[in-house]
Amino acid sequence: MKVYNKNTFKYLGIFALAMFLYVGCAELAVENENSPLTEDVLSSPTDIEALLPTGFVLWWQNTNGFYLLGTGVGTDTYTCSWGNTDMRNRGEEPRISYDNSPTASGGTRGLTEDPWYGMYGAISQANDVLNGLTGDDALFTEVPSSQAGVSDEDYTDMVIASAKFLQGISLGYIGLYFDQGYVLDENTDTDGIQLQPYADVLAAADQKLAEAATLASGLNGVTLGAGYISGFDAMTMAEFVELINTWRARLMVLEPRDPAGVANTDWDQVKSLTASGLSYDFSPEGDDTFWFSYPLLYGNLGNWIRVDQRLIAVMDPSQPSGYPVDGTNPGEATSDDDRLASDFIFSSPAPFRPERGYWFFSNYYSGRYDYHSFFTTAEGPMPYILQAENDLMYAEAVIRTTDAANRTAAVDAINNTRVGRGDLTPLTAADSDAAILAAIQYERNIEMFHTAVITAMGDARRYNTYQPGSLPHYPVPAAELLILLEDLYTFGGAKSNPDSPYNVKPAKLDRSIIDQQ
Repeated sequence: MKVYNKNTFKYLGIFALAMFLYVGCAELAVENENSPLTEDVLSSPTDIEALLPTGFVLWWQNTNGFYLLGTGVGTDTYTCSWGNTDMRNRGEEPRISYDNSPTASGGTRGLTEDPWYGMYGAISQANDVLNGLTGDDALFTEVPSSQAGVSDEDYTDMVIASAKFLQGISLGYIGLYFDQGYVLDENTDTDGIQLQPYADVLAAADQKLAEAATLASGLNGVTLGAGYISGFDAMTMAEFVELINTWRARLMVLEPRDPAGVANTDWDQVKSLTASGLSYDFSPEGDDTFWFSYPLLYGNLGNWIRVDQRLIAVMDPSQPSGYPVDGTNPGEATSDDDRLASDFIFSSPAPFRPERGYWFFSNYYSGRYDYHSFFTTAEGPMPYILQAENDLMYAEAVIRTTDAANRTAAVDAINNTRVGRGDLTPLTAADSDAAILAAIQYERNIEMFHTAVITAMGDARRYNTYQPGSLPHYPVPAAELLILLEDLYTFGGAKSNPDSPYNVKPAKLDRSIIDQQ
């Protein structure tokens, strides 16, 4: 890990783009008119609170941005040979390295610049809220309550907990997506700031989320601030804590960069958190203005992007695990899993150029969330963390901690979707650990498809289902490295990284041990 000189203007790099909340298409851009923090701009406690809705929009748009189509192609979630958002490069076989240079196209640079500056912009908003309400130099000590029967003190605690939550989920995304990042909060001394490895960033994220949960758990009769997260104005603090618990577990489960790292996951902590985790789907409501999801908007366009053939082969093992490179069409798949018919739409042939490689082809596109699409409108619930994800993490933690007392509860959690939506044969506590873990991996592939793309990225690493030469994570953007006066670096590509652990043959999900008759 490099140590950076404090005189290299690194803080300018962090916020060079964060001063304007610029995301996606021009008509969907959100401008941050509340930063920097000054008494002239933030003249009242409500001005300070108003930073939070903007911060959550910035976080949302950059965890569901256009760039994720390229990221998703790189994880074999989607497939597409068009050049937008680096999709063609990310889908090349054999894999090639990511072009982390200042001369790369805007779409390519977006895979690092959008999440990097977007997350630090959201953190900046949260930091301004906390600086305005806490500490010796706070401008105000309380935010007037806008909720009936809720005291100013309790309402202010909700605001502070929400700001810490925003810090945590933004740092968490940096830690999962990049190899390193800055750990920033309201107390950061900018003169001494330096990049930290992803594990340290994730540890800081967990700390912020834990602090938010502790603060929120003591609040009764308080709901989340109006307009913070679309569709969740009525979220109680108990439900908020459930969300935080599941989020902390997700960061722990997705942290490992290879299968060996899975053994270092604190599965006891994951089990504890998910036992008190989501009892609902965290699916913010699309409003066709600020709250929208590009993976859904484009991912349901069968004439433009497809479901990767590898996912179809998971549901139908008779299908090839990759589209035949000679162009032989594998035809329509069959499966005992009802979700092949309910969630995926057969349409052949693929609308891609054969000369770019048949490995880009697929006969299927997604149809599960087709209400949020360019064919319709950017409205309706947008799945980000489903209750099913919490259930599957709980089940995995039970098995990995050899918790016999909760084994039945674990298989029941898997069967919620395996049987409830897939109509597959139920698992039982008598099934082997290997069979249960394989069923969990299968459910994560199918049930969580089209939720947060970061889950597919994390699973590809920890299950080693990446293709050789795939990116284990993304580098710090070239624009940031240039400001730091540091060498550019990148990941991916077997030839450019001969010692990469991702140059080994990926492990394929063994479905033979999962009874589906």
